[in-house]
Amino acid sequence: MILKIGTDIVFLPRFEKIFRENKEHFLQNVFCKEELESANVQRLAGIFASKEATIKALGIKVGRWQEICVAHKESGKPYLATFPQETKARATWKHDLTIAHDGDYAIAHVIFYQ
Repeated sequence: MILKIGTDIVFLPRFEKIFRENKEHFLQNVFCKEELESANVQRLAGIFASKEATIKALGIKVGRWQEICVAHKESGKPYLATFPQETKARATWKHDLTIAHDGDYAIAHVIFYQ
């Protein structure tokens, strides 16, 4: 049973501009240490979209970036390594996360289900 769905799209030129102007803020306040390993701006945009999609799906306050960490399996498939779990029910939720890139866009879609 699907419980929550979230989607976000990032326009890469805008993201790159914001990233360049606020690089230290992004690195220290938005991304987890593991997300920064071998990540370029395009990959970070996909991770950022994943965090936004998760925030939308869970209905949590924007700005809790470090509580959401995106990792990748050996196959390359992304998943949420951590995400806020305000209720005991959320601890039992499963999820599926996808990230796609096309031209100037990165999009992420997350589904929480039981």
